[in-house]
Amino acid sequence: MLSPFVKPATEYGRDLGILDAAIKDTAHYLATVEGIPIEEAIAFVQKETGKGGKFETKDPATRILLRDEKKGRQKKVIPFSQFLSDIEDQEYLMAPTLTNYINPNEKRSILSEYIDGNVAQRKVVKKAGQKDKANGDHESAAIKHVLQSTFKIKNNSVSGAHLSAHNSLYLKSAHPTLTSTCRSATSYSNANTERYLMGNRHYRNADIAINNIVSVVQCSNYDKIEMAMSAYNLHYPTAEEVTDAVRRSTDQYWRAPDRFQRIADYIKALTPLQRAAYLYTQDLYHLTQFNPEVVRSFITPLAVKATTPIDNPKEWIEKMDADVTALIGIVCAAELKGSTWWDLEKDHPERYALVAAQVKQTYETLEKFSLLIGSFWCTDNPPPSMAYFLQSIRKTVIVSDTDSTIFTVQDWVKWYNDGDMGFDDTSNAVGAVMVYLTSQTTVHLLAQLSAGMGVIPDHIRKLEMKNEFFFPVLSLTTKAKHYFSYISACEGNVYDELEPEYKGVSLKNSKIPKHIMNRFNTFTENIMDDVMAGKMLSLTNLLKEVVQIEEEITNSLVTGKTEYLQFSAVKAMESYKNPESSPYQHYEMWDYVFGPTYGKAPPPPYIGVKLSLDLPNQTAVKLWLSKIEDKEIAYRMEKWLDSKSKTDYKIALLPLEVVSQVGVPKELLLAKDIRKVCATLLEPFILVLESLGIFMKNQYNSKLPSDFLKDLPFLTGV
Repeated sequence: MLSPFVKPATEYGRDLGILDAAIKDTAHYLATVEGIPIEEAIAFVQKETGKGGKFETKDPATRILLRDEKKGRQKKVIPFSQFLSDIEDQEYLMAPTLTNYINPNEKRSILSEYIDGNVAQRKVVKKAGQKDKANGDHESAAIKHVLQSTFKIKNNSVSGAHLSAHNSLYLKSAHPTLTSTCRSATSYSNANTERYLMGNRHYRNADIAINNIVSVVQCSNYDKIEMAMSAYNLHYPTAEEVTDAVRRSTDQYWRAPDRFQRIADYIKALTPLQRAAYLYTQDLYHLTQFNPEVVRSFITPLAVKATTPIDNPKEWIEKMDADVTALIGIVCAAELKGSTWWDLEKDHPERYALVAAQVKQTYETLEKFSLLIGSFWCTDNPPPSMAYFLQSIRKTVIVSDTDSTIFTVQDWVKWYNDGDMGFDDTSNAVGAVMVYLTSQTTVHLLAQLSAGMGVIPDHIRKLEMKNEFFFPVLSLTTKAKHYFSYISACEGNVYDELEPEYKGVSLKNSKIPKHIMNRFNTFTENIMDDVMAGKMLSLTNLLKEVVQIEEEITNSLVTGKTEYLQFSAVKAMESYKNPESSPYQHYEMWDYVFGPTYGKAPPPPYIGVKLSLDLPNQTAVKLWLSKIEDKEIAYRMEKWLDSKSKTDYKIALLPLEVVSQVGVPKELLLAKDIRKVCATLLEPFILVLESLGIFMKNQYNSKLPSDFLKDLPFLTGV
């Protein structure tokens, strides 16, 4: 069943006639602002940009490497216009890097067939694993998870092999092609999500803004838009309303009254239909701002479950694609609880019929609003400035990586609930609807991107960003790529219990003692539980909880215990290329300095205990040595430091076999850097506290939770 959000695959195409488009857009702007006939404007622009004109266009020379099967690679220099026309004539596939490949209809890559095969097998295994997990067969699910990861690794290894000149798969252009394509897809997805959910356009300068407005106005289907405006009784935005919407995006980046006035004058000269076309294109936010009841009547039947079972449930269930399945899975979570998509028909036929009724209601709603969708959300207008989206100011996309977009729909849930933020079934369903609508507009956008690269119709939807996880709550931290969340569903399979998710090595650090990480997991889960329950968080109580752990660490270190210290291997001398700058020197230090007093270390290899020392410079070292009561140890340590030309001493690696019996030498305890150890072990807690507004992390460890707790009486709002 073809989604109203996308076109048939054969209707997607590309147009590389950039000069003609520029002339038409410029002429349209001139004709609109000056009030002259379009023919006169076109003639003027052609004259001014033609040969001898004031703005004569230049056809830049383009250096290319052309691969010939007989002659190998050849250097050529051709006009850029010829470069583009050759691509269209030969129907090449053009990557974002401007690397071109032979059309697969002419010659298919063997490796692409191999990758397609792995992708297909991975989908089968991944789906089977999800079924096993839903049925409680966790052992089988784990095995299938490893197997699906194997297929993924095989495909990724092909990309890695392309980078190495020492194997038969070497292809210098392949990895940049893959990476640039992935990043283009993600940037388009991010930009589209911002525009669609928040009306936020990346208008980083005045030229980008006015060019985009002109482009949207030029590329809109006004027959369909006029029909939609009438059919749904939509509001025609005024010039002031559209200008305010544009200013909302431009003010984030620049303020230039004279430049903005040109934009305002152009908007004022547009017709009401043109203004509506611009403002509502791929923009649910502004459509809702001026037509709230229309949008509510669209969202409600998608989010509020049907109550009457239907007689032909299987017919409707089988119509679902992956995105509708993900939507229905959350909307009908209560009906699916305790069962799975695969077993629902057999185990609970009455629930199965209710779920099918919701599927039917969903498709009927999409059909009812198909004119609205086709007029404004299935257009030829991609978001602007995709190449620079990394520097954009975002309002809804909170996390993004090479191949993922994670965004929040909490503002939409609040809007639907008249200002309340809930985690009830209706709120979750509204959230799922907003995710579904956004992902569908992205499907169309990526099909456009693929067509622009010359992808053939049969493969037009291979580039996808599927709707995978639903996070009812997610918190960012101040460290890049570090966040924690709950997962409630994966690809339409609703979990019986919320599953905690931690991203980033600092939030799941295997070097931190397990019992501390267990307390950290409980700490974050309690925070998320309280948020979902609508409870106010007590930052004082949270700080006290972390300070208690800090005190336990401090007391342990003060008494010479090793339970909170990290371990590291000390290998035999021959294992190191340069033993003098390796962990082996710690073995020499112990045997020479502390061995005579505390006992010799075992011959390497052995496990060492890592102790941080607060001896950052020569002055601190001398002061420390002067405080050591055993002058023989002080003398040996001074001699050893001199032999290594050390002016500081920040890490001591002590033999575990010895210190587990005698403890950490009291001489080293004099110099221990307790704050550094605490900061290291408490880093995940500190990152979470910072996500709640308590900022303390810096390179000097000058603020620890205990310090912050002492300052609480002087702080407000905590």
